[in-house]
Amino acid sequence: IIGGGFFGCDTVRVGHNVRIAVLVSDTDGSSDIDRVELFLEGGIPTGIGLHDDGVDGDDYAGDGIYSFQTPMPSGIPSGNMTLEVVAFDKSGNSSARYPYFTIL
Repeated sequence: IIGGGFFGCDTVRVGHNVRIAVLVSDTDGSSDIDRVELFLEGGIPTGIGLHDDGVDGDDYAGDGIYSFQTPMPSGIPSGNMTLEVVAFDKSGNSSARYPYFTIL
């Protein structure tokens, strides 16, 4: 993962849109990228994938920027929550966890 960002308000509230976007590349080319996933701090899976398909908060398909957008659901406890993004290639290699977004 080359870079990333968290887009939204400084403080995320229930119902506010949250958008996460990361620029991903692979030395074997973009076709070698298998998936990009969102984890809770410590590598706990969320089941949420970021996409480069031009929908669901992703601006352009195939540009190497993987995105996810959703309204913040209710039921999430207040306080800091750290999210990690990891890219996986088709050979099973994974990137370092990046960039440690913190939701307030």
